[in-house]
Amino acid sequence: MKIIARMSVAASLIIVMGSAVAASDGLPKAVYFGDTHLHSSYSFDAYIYQNRDADPDTAYRWAKGVPVIHPYSRARVKINTPLDFLVVADHAEMLGVLPAIANDSSEFGELGWWAGIKRRLAFWVARRAMKDPDAFSNMFSKFSPKGSDNPGGDPVADANNKSLSAGTAVLGNTDKVRGSAWQAIIE
Repeated sequence: MKIIARMSVAASLIIVMGSAVAASDGLPKAVYFGDTHLHSSYSFDAYIYQNRDADPDTAYRWAKGVPVIHPYSRARVKINTPLDFLVVADHAEMLGVLPAIANDSSEFGELGWWAGIKRRLAFWVARRAMKDPDAFSNMFSKFSPKGSDNPGGDPVADANNKSLSAGTAVLGNTDKVRGSAWQAIIE
């Protein structure tokens, strides 16, 4: 019984001493609030689900407490307390490509005659599907990776899987479109 009492006292002293050391370690004790994963209209998934104009700049202005127009309700919204941090985590794959299709961007690389016709048809189909979120989502899911046959494996690396880039090859070279979106993010 004495041994248990001594161990109990020793444990208490260690906890108190540890707390005193932790309190005086010089580390900041402030708590910060923010969001570490937000997608803007530049990401294909946010665009599919009707975020057509809340770009990274809009997201950062909202996080700073500046009023913005909500992408779905079209209402003017403002956060009461600005965030301490925000990470806009847009997908690199197809960065800015869907807005470019919707706006008929001239930044898509040149294609041959037949490939150009196929791309114009793909743009037409995509623009029509953009009017119906369910149709657009269903169309786009055909090009998204499915679960891997190997549990725990990478579905994108699965040789039997259609990848987003392979399924959207009809678009041609999207480097200039994605580069423009990236430049806008940097600015």
